[in-house]
Amino acid sequence: AELAQHRPDIAATERFLLRYLTEPKATTIFSPPKAMPRSEFRRRSQSRGIKLDRRSRIVYSNAAIGINGEWIKPPAGSMATMKAFADLRALPAPGTVKLPRTAWALLHDWYNAGWITFAD
Repeated sequence: AELAQHRPDIAATERFLLRYLTEPKATTIFSPPKAMPRSEFRRRSQSRGIKLDRRSRIVYSNAAIGINGEWIKPPAGSMATMKAFADLRALPAPGTVKLPRTAWALLHDWYNAGWITFAD
């Protein structure tokens, strides 16, 4: 009875949808790459660009991102770039130059999870 009276607010609904819409199928397995220091990841990304793994799912709202079942509030100053990354499923090398340090930490985590890779 108590659950029937609960009405989620807009933020809770947004978090749910971003997670739900990006949840990979149960059979999806990501292959993490060999470990790489963040500084090397950043250097390679700025020279080659990055792209989403073909199995990755990503969507965004006004101020948050859903990727592979995770809800993420991007670091300040990086939302526009993250939206472009989601739209294009790739981020050319020049697009990475303006990213703040905290965004690099997030992208490095995604790389280590096998969700993104370097562009060809």
